[in-house]
Amino acid sequence: MYYAVGLAGEHGYSRTRTLWQVGANPLFIASFVSSGHNDSMMTLFMVASLYIAKRHRTFWGGMAAVTVLALGVAVKPLALVVLPFVGLLWAGEYASWPRRFVYWALSLVVLFTEMWLMGAVTGLGFGWVSALSTTAGQFIWFTPLGLVIGAVVTAPGVSPETADHYKHIIEYIGKGLGMAGAILFAFFGRDREIVRRAGLAIIVMLVLSPMIQPWYLLWALPMIAATGIRTNFQLMWYFATTVFFMALSVSDQLAISPYLLDFDKHMAQLIAGLVCLGYVLYLLLLDPGTHALTRNTLMPKMLLAHIPRWSMRTRMNLKRAKAEYAAAKLLRSEQKKQRVAKAPSASQQAHKADASGKQQEGQADTSVHNNNSGE
Repeated sequence: MYYAVGLAGEHGYSRTRTLWQVGANPLFIASFVSSGHNDSMMTLFMVASLYIAKRHRTFWGGMAAVTVLALGVAVKPLALVVLPFVGLLWAGEYASWPRRFVYWALSLVVLFTEMWLMGAVTGLGFGWVSALSTTAGQFIWFTPLGLVIGAVVTAPGVSPETADHYKHIIEYIGKGLGMAGAILFAFFGRDREIVRRAGLAIIVMLVLSPMIQPWYLLWALPMIAATGIRTNFQLMWYFATTVFFMALSVSDQLAISPYLLDFDKHMAQLIAGLVCLGYVLYLLLLDPGTHALTRNTLMPKMLLAHIPRWSMRTRMNLKRAKAEYAAAKLLRSEQKKQRVAKAPSASQQAHKADASGKQQEGQADTSVHNNNSGE
């Protein structure tokens, strides 16, 4: 939290808003605080390395940032995604491409040297990297690749061996596209948004991954929140993804008490899912605090038109929202008309230029006439 808030200050963004968006996130509380997942350490080192590289733009500051990131890679190799962006911060804003490549190479050499030293001290070498690939070959149903893999595996007439072969091919394609997307964010984008680009690179890799756990969202959240989540569709997507993954974590990943061995786990998941769905609908439609945030943005007009009329509060909120939207639209229209009225047209500018030219010619003729008269 300290480094996320510090990054917000470095970018001139609200520290308080970042603190609430990261620290008060229910996924953060459930996965990183209550459960103490080891991904919290990896995220800590990633965010800390970006903060150090952004704050201390010196040679030793860059060395310290890469060293901290090496600790994150020791927790999980996925932290390597952040290395190109640490190198960009180390090279400095608006650095030339040769300078960027030099610092990318230097960052890579420093990181792998430190990783080799850690492996030599512990006696593990680099053998621990393969042991961390616990999700290899797994997929989950709601990811884009998971939907494709599920369709292939369950297709009629496909043998298990063929399905497994195609599943691995789809996984490799998805991972390759994710890595390519992350590399594109390292090469393209504004220099003042390097930290945000690091978060977006992680999101691209997650979207194209066959396996996404609820707490994976927290890998990129501090970087995105520290650089600004706008109060528009960005904030709505933040709420929507948080609610979805939180509902998934409390309904799909259930541990049934050993005293209820005869209780069907799928029935427990169904009950938990329905409870979560009911609470989400309450937040969207009835709760006075969250409903004010989601109206006009998250729910389309077709959905708003079919909301039950039994909620007087909801009806009043919808009327007020429609009135505010109409007033804002009218204000934008009036402002546009005023700008058009103030801006002179091309014909008016040409007429003004002709009049000015004629006036200057008249003044010149008058001065010549006066000179002739004097002579």
